[in-house]
Amino acid sequence: MSKQNGIRRNTLIVIAGASGAGKSTLARRIENELKVPHYELDRVFNLLKRPFDGMAIESDALRKQYRQDVTAALVPEILNSFVDLNVSAVVEGGWLSPKEVRTLQLQSKSIVPLFLGYGGTGRNRLEQFQRGTTHWSSEKVLSSAERERVEEFFDKQVRKSVSLKRECEDSGLKYLDTTEESGFEAAFQYLKTEIEKNCLPVRSKP
Repeated sequence: MSKQNGIRRNTLIVIAGASGAGKSTLARRIENELKVPHYELDRVFNLLKRPFDGMAIESDALRKQYRQDVTAALVPEILNSFVDLNVSAVVEGGWLSPKEVRTLQLQSKSIVPLFLGYGGTGRNRLEQFQRGTTHWSSEKVLSSAERERVEEFFDKQVRKSVSLKRECEDSGLKYLDTTEESGFEAAFQYLKTEIEKNCLPVRSKP
């Protein structure tokens, strides 16, 4: 079977999980160090903005919900297309549930999934980002009201992480906690090991 930069061409790494858990950062690191192309599933959601903005929908909230529903429906088909095209890639986004990923994995053994989440509180997570981690929540100075909304958002993601961990255990999928930096490093090493199992050697960045 043909190889691309030390990666078996039909190895599809799927990184999913809670928002703010480090999915994009991990995917970019894999792309940079292991030379695997990176695709963000959020691109689908963003590309749908223009057509949905042109529709006569009664509210922005409903318009956003429709975009989310369409994106969630398209994502499994996008992953199947990657498998059918027989290409290596790391695909990341929070659009997939453990149950959906497990179904895809049963259909194709080339899929290597990893779910990320975190604990603590929304306030703790926001403070971590504001200490220097790259994330949309740290890109601007937040007002008191904005800060409260962001903390509530991260609190929701903490609860989502608890649910994801349980679902991953039920589905036999790998889940890693990235509350601390060591968890993020463990996630990278786990995926690197999985890649090495599929195709040796991995060509690290000089």
